[in-house]
Amino acid sequence: MKIISFAWTTEALLAGKKSCTRRCWSYDYGERFKTGDIVQAYDKSPRFGGKQIAIIEITAAYWEYLQDMPKSDLEAEGGLWDTKEEFIALFPKKYQRNDRFVRVLRFKIISKEEI
Repeated sequence: MKIISFAWTTEALLAGKKSCTRRCWSYDYGERFKTGDIVQAYDKSPRFGGKQIAIIEITAAYWEYLQDMPKSDLEAEGGLWDTKEEFIALFPKKYQRNDRFVRVLRFKIISKEEI
């Protein structure tokens, strides 16, 4: 089963506030994540001692420029940022320009693990 690490957005995910994630993945890697996939959600990468925290189902998967992100997705991303610009500033500079796509995954939680 595929794995996605949520790291510092783990709390928002488990609270049901996060239903979308944007990733700076290569095209080949990003295309592995498709609508309908069931994915293990981890608190951090398992290679660094992460633990599974949930099972999610991807409800939509597509490529998008960060600048094209709807402002309403600030809430879907966990509600941790006040502005779209603040959120975009977290990404590497090359993804902040409109010549690099990020993979957008919308999802729903299927089950949560006991932590």
